[in-house]
Amino acid sequence: IYVSYDDMLVNTFPNRDKITKCAADAENYATVYSKKTRRGINTKMRTGSYIGSKAPFGLIKKKLGDKIILEPADDITALVVKEIFNSYLIGKSLGCISNELTKKGYKTPTGNEKWEKGTIESILKNIKYAGIMAQGLYKKKGPFADGESSNIVKIEKDKWIYGDDFNGIVSIEDFNKVTELSKTDESMKKLVISWAEKSFADKWVLKDEYRGVGIKVGDF
Repeated sequence: IYVSYDDMLVNTFPNRDKITKCAADAENYATVYSKKTRRGINTKMRTGSYIGSKAPFGLIKKKLGDKIILEPADDITALVVKEIFNSYLIGKSLGCISNELTKKGYKTPTGNEKWEKGTIESILKNIKYAGIMAQGLYKKKGPFADGESSNIVKIEKDKWIYGDDFNGIVSIEDFNKVTELSKTDESMKKLVISWAEKSFADKWVLKDEYRGVGIKVGDF
C-alpha cells in the first residue's frame, strides 16, 4: 500500500491514475534536479577542483584558493601505495602483494586488516596516484536504479574531465608500465586457463605466488 502523508493518498484501484501521475511528476523532478546538479559538479571539475567526498587512499585533500586539490599524505598510507606499485613492477601478483600487506599489519583503505586482490587492483588502476586529476570516470544512468543492473556506468576515457596535474605518489611512467603489464598478465591468464581447461578439464587452476597462473596437474 502506498501512502502519501500530504494528502492521505492510498494505493487503491480508484486512485491508481493519481498515483501514476504523482510518480511521473516525482521522476521528472528528480531527473531535472539531477541534470542541474551534474552541471554544477562538471563546472567544478573543469576548474580543476577535486569533487570527491574523500581523497583516495594515500592522498589528502587540500584547499588552494577556491579549489580543492590532492597531494600525497604525510603518513604510512602513501608509502603503502608506493610499495604496491613497486611490488607489481618487480613481478609480484595481486595475491602475493595483498598477502604481504596483510602480514605487515597495514590497514586497508576501509580500515580492515586483511587486504584483498580487488583492493590492490583498484589502487593500481587509479590514475590519480600518478598525479593526474582525471574525474568524471563514471556516471549514473539516471536518478533511479532499475533493480536489475548497476546504476553506475563507466565513461569513455576521451570524455574524462581533467584538471591541473599535481605531485602524485608514483610517476606517470611507472603508472603506464603497470597498466601495460596488467594487460599482458590478463591476456596470459586467459591463454593459460583456456589451455588448462582443454588439457586438464578435471583439474584445478590455481593462483601462484607471482604473476601468471599455476596449473595443478595432480597425479598422472
